[in-house]
Amino acid sequence: MSNWLSMQSLTRAHLGLALVISLAGTTQAGSDIKVRDIVIALSSASDKTPVDLSGKDLSDLDLSNLDFKAAKLDASNLFGVNLSSSNLRKVSLSGVILDRAQLTNTNFTKANLSGATILIPAIHLALESYIWHAPIFRESNLKGARLSGNFDGTDFGAANLQNARFGIRSSLKRCEFSGSNLVGAQFHQANMTYARFLQADLRNTDFRDAKLIWVDFTDADLRGANLSGADLSMAILDGAKLDGANLDDVTGLENARGLAKR
Repeated sequence: MSNWLSMQSLTRAHLGLALVISLAGTTQAGSDIKVRDIVIALSSASDKTPVDLSGKDLSDLDLSNLDFKAAKLDASNLFGVNLSSSNLRKVSLSGVILDRAQLTNTNFTKANLSGATILIPAIHLALESYIWHAPIFRESNLKGARLSGNFDGTDFGAANLQNARFGIRSSLKRCEFSGSNLVGAQFHQANMTYARFLQADLRNTDFRDAKLIWVDFTDADLRGANLSGADLSMAILDGAKLDGANLDDVTGLENARGLAKR
């Protein structure tokens, strides 16, 4: 019996290896490089000797579960790429195209995504959003980036989102923005229910017509922010700076916390 089980385990292992090899050899029409070549290059790379894939067309490739080891992907085309569960910590991605990319559990901590576009990504495994599926952009540089779609539960904590633009009606429920630089960022009509902006720099940020229900703005700097038409029902504004903020047609102020004493 034990020999039979051993043979079965060995057979499954060989089948699994064959599948990995098969997938690694694939490439998509239009892409500049095969997955196998990327896997081989990354296997011998390090933070001091990173792989340079700048300007490459990697669209629609399956690059999931890979450690990119501070690789350079500046101005690369990653349209439709699968980066699920991949580690892109400290990777340089300035000006990259990540539209329609699969970003479930992807780690972008301290990555440089300045000027990137991340439009309509897939970050959840089901129709219902679960925060543990969302990517991590903690301490990343997203200055001037364009983002749109469903980012529910995404961690943007301590990130640089200065002048970043989120598309109209983007979903950012339960997102973490605490400690982030959001000066001049745009969240027009975004749904940000339960998002957190503790000690965030929100000067001149555009929150027009946004849903800010139960949003935590504790000690946030909202000076000059445009909140016109926003719903601030049950929002937490303890210690928030609102000098010069546009509060025209805001709803929910009567039950927002921390505002009555002003």
